[in-house]
Amino acid sequence: MQLDFESLGGPQELYVPINPVPASRPKVARYGTYYSKRHQQYVKDWNTWFHYEKPKWCFLGTERLLVAAEFVCSKPKSTKRHAPRHDIDNLVKLPLDCMTSSDIFWKDDVQIEYLFAFKRFAEEREEPHTLIKVFWII
Repeated sequence: MQLDFESLGGPQELYVPINPVPASRPKVARYGTYYSKRHQQYVKDWNTWFHYEKPKWCFLGTERLLVAAEFVCSKPKSTKRHAPRHDIDNLVKLPLDCMTSSDIFWKDDVQIEYLFAFKRFAEEREEPHTLIKVFWII
């Protein structure tokens, strides 16, 4: 199937004012599964932000979805890199998992059929954040 951009509904936008963090691999131990402290802190920050800033969103039930995500990361004091070092697939996983578990965005992230993502450093005076745009496929 070829994507017809003219047949997209939306978009709905979500601006998350939290510094993007790559999802960590779960560590399985005798008494449970654990994630890195940065991963846990992101989820905690997400829940705090989400509790106080409930986004206006039209629930997308079982619609087929296209997601575009922009990750704006804080820039280290010195770097030779033009973009953040994190793997893009790990940056995508954490906010999408948080959105799925919030139960107001969509039923399950299995609905996402297309994903476009890019990462960059924050410009001067720009706060680190994630911007997610969701289109439904008609």
